[in-house]
Amino acid sequence: MTLGEVMALTNEELRIKAAELMGWRAWRKPGLHESRPTVWSHPDDPTSGEGLDLIFLPDFPNDIAAAWELVERMRAVGMWPMVGSPMPLFDDATYEGRWFGESPRGWCVAWNPEMGDQEIYADTAPRAITRAFVLAMSQEAE
Repeated sequence: MTLGEVMALTNEELRIKAAELMGWRAWRKPGLHESRPTVWSHPDDPTSGEGLDLIFLPDFPNDIAAAWELVERMRAVGMWPMVGSPMPLFDDATYEGRWFGESPRGWCVAWNPEMGDQEIYADTAPRAITRAFVLAMSQEAE
């Protein structure tokens, strides 16, 4: 996926894409009415007969504990993500002088310092982490 494609994803689309990249498997249980949500199997138990409804997928873009699982997965494959909070903007590099307020870009996640750092932003830390994970892991799979 490209940066633009990831930035355009809704929270629910981010949630599903992150789950797929984490190894969750979506399937339709035979006999389920079409109005029922997709059923999911956890990657640690791919043979689970019942699976889980969509509402039980981790809420990666809204829950920091769930998002941190994505940070750990990135670390496990050597991406070394760095999560940064919104920083105040000052009028020069010495951080002296007039304060301009908080960064309009919000929370930042940067990764792959050996490749010149890739970075992505969002208004919350979990959403920034989820965006970074989806972008990084989908590029890794290409």
